[in-house]
Amino acid sequence: MAKPGSSDAAKADKLAGDDDDDADTGDDDDEQSSLGLQRLGVKLPTCMEPDDAAAFGDEVPPKLWVHVPVGEQRHCSGCFSLQKDKANEQPLWKKTGVNEAWLYQNKLGHWCIGGKEARLREFDWNRCFLYQTAPQDPHQSRAGPLLVASQPWQWWDSVGRKWVLDPTIRVLDVPHASSDQRQMLAQHEVAALRGAAEVNRRRRSWWLPPAPPQPEVDETSFIAERAAGLVTLGVDLTSPLFTDDLGATLLLTAAEMGWTDLRNNAIMNHIIIKIIMKSIIKIIINIIVNSIMNIVVNIIVNIMVNIIMNIIMNIIMNIIHLS
Repeated sequence: MAKPGSSDAAKADKLAGDDDDDADTGDDDDEQSSLGLQRLGVKLPTCMEPDDAAAFGDEVPPKLWVHVPVGEQRHCSGCFSLQKDKANEQPLWKKTGVNEAWLYQNKLGHWCIGGKEARLREFDWNRCFLYQTAPQDPHQSRAGPLLVASQPWQWWDSVGRKWVLDPTIRVLDVPHASSDQRQMLAQHEVAALRGAAEVNRRRRSWWLPPAPPQPEVDETSFIAERAAGLVTLGVDLTSPLFTDDLGATLLLTAAEMGWTDLRNNAIMNHIIIKIIMKSIIKIIINIIVNSIMNIVVNIIVNIMVNIIMNIIMNIIMNIIHLS
């Protein structure tokens, strides 16, 4: 198996029989980040047998929160929802949001996060953005305990052409995570967001040390997703744990990153859509009411005209008869 920093990486590519250009791109937006992904587990024998479907039961969490604080695979961060279908007789989760990503177990027993190509190949596919080393004990292969346990995850670095072991990557069952787990994940999120805020500040200030250039991909959605993630964790963000050495609170960081503007824009868009929908409904109701009124008025007018005409005809006939 191609391990980070090992000489097996090139062998893995060769044995896999795939060029870097054919790597799983997952999504058009993820093309740059997924370029050069390798196959996993070329030399590793299968160490996990598929669990019986009945073994999943209530242990399978309906939602998982994936946290990738650094690296080019940060687009994998977010909430994954359990699907009705399975992959390789194991539970399957799909990421909510724009970028398509799937959390599944491959046939070699590794939990992976892959993109669109994995789905198209019905998850018989070992290329991925992230993967978790499989446990040696087959009895530990159940989804719940495995994904919330302290198993190491690795992400693919396409620039360095290697797998990077990253202990900060977390996959947590958020609704049932302990308060310590929530607190820890929130601290990682806040640290990543404060780092992004510092980069953003240095880009706008000429007297500060130079910052990395502005990426081609808009970071707004990424920032908003992380902010929403903090809300999902449900921890007290006003506690001293979320105040840095300079006294900057999370609220100051949020203001600097423009979350308030993002929120206001979202609310404004919602209000505008609501107003438009109300206007359309009002116009439709007015058209219907006016049509009904016109029909009723026409019927009444026709009846009145007929009555008047009958009266006039009767008068004329009486006059003729008398004369």
